[in-house]
Amino acid sequence: MKRKITFVVSFEQNSLYVYEELKKHPVSFQTVFVCTSSCYRRVAETVRQEKVFLFEMKNLQHFIRSLYNIATSKFVIVDNYYGFLAAARFKKGVECIQLWHAAGAVKTFGLEDKTIRTRGKHAIEAV
Repeated sequence: MKRKITFVVSFEQNSLYVYEELKKHPVSFQTVFVCTSSCYRRVAETVRQEKVFLFEMKNLQHFIRSLYNIATSKFVIVDNYYGFLAAARFKKGVECIQLWHAAGAVKTFGLEDKTIRTRGKHAIEAV
């Protein structure tokens, strides 16, 4: 585990706000972004000094590097539901933090989410 914060991003606004706040404070953590294709370009243009990877199989090298960074981070900050997290076994001491998007919207989550019927047993148990 490294002194690293990895943002897993599909909605760049929330993650970039948190990133900007972190930069205002003296923290000695490396910051990495792994992004879906919907926001990869915008995030890469905004945080030019940080590592940014495409978190999709169409770029296998980026995908593997994304998984490595998630696996070796002290903090993992996610902004959406990611199915792989249901099977993830983080090391002791790792914090996985979920940022909410669409503030003010009426949302369902956990066992209230209608998509729960399509998820596997392990994913349901993780909720």
